Amino acid sequence: MQVIRRGLIQQRRRRSSTISDSISSTRTKTTADLWQKRLQVEQQSGTLPPFLVLKKPKDSFLQVPLPFESDASLRHQYADYAGRLRFGKLLEDLDAFAANVAHAHADDHNPETRPLSLVTASCDRIDILRNLPLSDLRLEGIVSFVGRSSIEVQISLVPEGPQNLPALLKAVFMLVARDDKGAAAVNQLQPETDMDLARIEEGRSNAQRRKEEAKRALSVVQPTPGEVALLHSFFVSSTGLLKSSLTTATGTEIEMNSTALESVLVTQPQEKNTRNKVFGGYLMRKAYELGYAAARLFTGNEKSTRPLLLAVDEISFLRPVEIGSVIAFEAKVVFSQGAACQVLVETSVVGAGAEERIKSNAFHFTFSTEEAKLLPRIVPSTYREGMDYLDG
Repeated sequence: MQVIRRGLIQQRRRRSSTISDSISSTRTKTTADLWQKRLQVEQQSGTLPPFLVLKKPKDSFLQVPLPFESDASLRHQYADYAGRLRFGKLLEDLDAFAANVAHAHADDHNPETRPLSLVTASCDRIDILRNLPLSDLRLEGIVSFVGRSSIEVQISLVPEGPQNLPALLKAVFMLVARDDKGAAAVNQLQPETDMDLARIEEGRSNAQRRKEEAKRALSVVQPTPGEVALLHSFFVSSTGLLKSSLTTATGTEIEMNSTALESVLVTQPQEKNTRNKVFGGYLMRKAYELGYAAARLFTGNEKSTRPLLLAVDEISFLRPVEIGSVIAFEAKVVFSQGAACQVLVETSVVGAGAEERIKSNAFHFTFSTEEAKLLPRIVPSTYREGMDYLDG
């Protein structure tokens, strides 16, 4: 018996070591812990196709502590240049956490079946409700709505302490199930409480809104008469849309193309996810950091005019990115109003030629200034920029 027990212990240690070795040290401790838990479940699973079962919302409820104040090493990993929470790192954790919540819902609790394959389709929205301090915080997540093959996850970032403290951040992620044939069915929700019903109704409204927005997207339909009139007003202005000779914007206007920044990199194995593709959270962080730089150059470098993130809209994961790909990030301010501006960051896989690019992701970030500084109006210079302006 002693020999068998030692053998089992050694086997578990080898499995744990293999899992740890597969997770890059460049990941945050939070993301690494989340991935390790998920991979341990996968290693202990069988090979049969998963069964569909009814799941209660509470079955997927997860909490993860973020003890920034209590843990000096963790705080050091997340602190930015000004001693504030580095939001790009938190984006990685949100993506990994949403996947763990969705996997908890998809689990049929049968040791003979394999886990369902889930991928992040989009981050529907992230709202920054209050300042994000480097104090002890906690992530909370729950499945709020499911379609036939999709799972909506609601996430809150709350302070550690008494229950029912106001959330600092709220986020909604969409994940989809896949198998060898394409979309795969997911477990349906069985609500128990009024809160469960309210979340499901909110999720149903979100799904309907996404469908309506997809129908009205400027990539699908032409601009409305009012939007055409707006673009025409740029055309007849001194720095107008599509004018053959554009003048440099001065005073209260600035041309959109003058706010553009680009970053190009080669994706490395250290940035892979548990499926050996580029980790979506890593792409979110790199896009945010370039978008922040574009916003900061637009709003000004003084402390009082530095940008503060208000919201993240419409992060779309159009296709997976392979390790070893050349990735181009392009950021530009596409709209401004009052003290707020929106930055669009698009990610493309660069082909054999520099001009050959396949769009893989789109990110929308809304910023404001620390003090209510009136920002210059963004002026588009081409039809494409005009579409980005209307979308913003």
